[in-house]
Amino acid sequence: MSKGIKGTREHPSHSAYVGGCRCDGCRAAHTQYCIARREIRAQKLAAGELTAPHGSVSTYINLRCRCAPCTVAHTARMRRYHERRRRGEVGNNDWVIT
Repeated sequence: MSKGIKGTREHPSHSAYVGGCRCDGCRAAHTQYCIARREIRAQKLAAGELTAPHGSVSTYINLRCRCAPCTVAHTARMRRYHERRRRGEVGNNDWVIT
């Protein structure tokens, strides 16, 4: 157990990560949690149990929606990113959604 920002938590775990721990074990647990949640959301979207705003980059990325409007939004974002990168305005890790 580790003493996190919000109290004592099992360690390593997603909840310890949320509480502020950034050790390798908690980071890995948080990554696995995010992957699992993204998969659940994608399954719910495919089953029609979840509605999402189409034509947005976040729907393309987080819900894995590949409808035409979401794909167009993602493609446009990537083109903007690569253009900015070619001009030297962003680094390799600058993935701010614009």
